[in-house]
Amino acid sequence: MDAIETVIERYFAAWNEADAPVREALIAQALVDDGRYCDPLSDVEGHAGFSKMVEGVHAQLPGHRVQRTSPIDRHHDQVRFEWEIVSPEGTVAITGVDYAELGSDGRLRSVSGFFGTGVPEEAAA
Repeated sequence: MDAIETVIERYFAAWNEADAPVREALIAQALVDDGRYCDPLSDVEGHAGFSKMVEGVHAQLPGHRVQRTSPIDRHHDQVRFEWEIVSPEGTVAITGVDYAELGSDGRLRSVSGFFGTGVPEEAAA
């Protein structure tokens, strides 16, 4: 596994981690300190902001998991990958794609998420 795959793996592990201290350690491995994450429902900066946003997703979608569904496409300092959120029963609830910029140390500097199918109503407007 190359370095960017490891960073993306930690990013997804952070999305799926319910324990805040463990999640925050994973976030620190995946995002630069002042990293930004935005999607149609969120726009947060820093490790604490990202962790709090993930905690909110866990509250809204208990037991759901986020998983990558595509290879990582990369050029220069840009990456993209597709993902899905899966219910505990295995039903795909939401799909999407993330576009990210890498920082100089190889961690994610910014991530922009776009929803595909299963878009939450508040994001469809």
